[in-house]
Amino acid sequence: MFSGLIAAVRAPFRRKLRALAVAVPIIFVLNVFRTAFISIAAGNQLMHWFPDAVLFLFGETNPYRVSFLVSDRIISQLGAVVALMAITYLVARQLPELLTVLEDVLYLLTGDDHDLQAALELPREPVAEQPGAQQGD
Repeated sequence: MFSGLIAAVRAPFRRKLRALAVAVPIIFVLNVFRTAFISIAAGNQLMHWFPDAVLFLFGETNPYRVSFLVSDRIISQLGAVVALMAITYLVARQLPELLTVLEDVLYLLTGDDHDLQAALELPREPVAEQPGAQQGD
């Protein structure tokens, strides 16, 4: 998802690479932790909470799936939404052109104009290109 968004904007190739360098490692590491968390929680039945309610909500009948459903479908999905929002913020700091795409999507969803740059207090220039910023090159 992020690689497609980053590739879709018009920006210098170097900044696109920098944005990918922010997003890809974070997504990889978080996915490894997510998979380990689900495996441990489901394998050891650590989250066998409210089995009747969980089985009913997910249309399941096997009580051994409760820990999996809680760890994967509830906790991990919620964590993924929060992580994707945080990664989007970090990528937008490196590639402000991405905000135009996000604002267009928000307009389609809500019918209202949004100024994400002001709302998120993002700089007009990418962080590494601001005067006085440290260059890591």
